[in-house]
Amino acid sequence: MYKTNNTAAYIDDMLPVDLQYIRQVAREIDSSQKEKKRRIQHAEDDARCVKRKRDKDVVKRDKADQKETMLNGLQPRLEVGEIEAKPGTVAEIDMELDWHRRSDSLVPLKSRMKNKVEKLTQLLAAVKRYHERVSEPRMDVGDKSNIKRDIEMERGDENEEAGEVVVLTGSGNVSDCDSDAEFDWS
Repeated sequence: MYKTNNTAAYIDDMLPVDLQYIRQVAREIDSSQKEKKRRIQHAEDDARCVKRKRDKDVVKRDKADQKETMLNGLQPRLEVGEIEAKPGTVAEIDMELDWHRRSDSLVPLKSRMKNKVEKLTQLLAAVKRYHERVSEPRMDVGDKSNIKRDIEMERGDENEEAGEVVVLTGSGNVSDCDSDAEFDWS
């Protein structure tokens, strides 16, 4: 009789006394519930790890909230001449850079700037961009007559005469939509 399982062949060749001993040891191991205790200990360790990470997240969130509160109460200097006359400390410049970074994505991270001179240069550039943003004229959203007129002007008469399908995209550009093959939908 040919057996494919080596374990079965090994057990078949054992003496009954040896089998009895192996079964007794196996029952002792099972009754000691080592595996159950190991799973419980592993679950407790996981719970401790999760609690530690959550506590760190709470501390991090509190620190971010404190910084946000400080930035909300900050009165940044918005005059280039005032900043050039009295640059202030690196800590003050850092706070003002953080204030500008909230609304200006061009302000680099503090870790990318090496010294006070570079930070001051970036602060001055941020203040100039701030003044450019503030002084930009903004169109009143409630004035729909200008929007209609602008759309009609963008479409143009040549498109209407040619009989093309004209679609106004979200960016305000006019495009032909004969096939979807032209567009990158990614």
